[in-house]
Amino acid sequence: PMEHWSPRYDGDFFTVKITVKEKLTSRPQVPGSLRGNTNHPATYYCIEVYCKNKKHSCFRRYSHFKSLHQQLVKLQEKNTANTSDAADLSLPPATCPWQIHSEDFLQMRLEELRDYLR
Repeated sequence: PMEHWSPRYDGDFFTVKITVKEKLTSRPQVPGSLRGNTNHPATYYCIEVYCKNKKHSCFRRYSHFKSLHQQLVKLQEKNTANTSDAADLSLPPATCPWQIHSEDFLQMRLEELRDYLR
């Protein structure tokens, strides 16, 4: 968080956290090359990145995390002979698209995505 930032940290240090979840009826501003589902309404997670005493925020949905996870696993497998490290990345499981998500489920997923980012 900003209040814990120190001038001794340079651009190599950053903090990432998911602060809230919101059900949005339309897609927020995201890069066109970002993969993921486009159906709405949908639950988005606010991700905050703190670096060099600045804060950047963006909204992403579970499918964006899934796409990122797939890219990270491929990159890990490509760059290491030991692919067991890639398997250590554990993304919360996906659900059926037609499944209605309760508030308890969404809160649990928020916590699991927070753990994933650690």
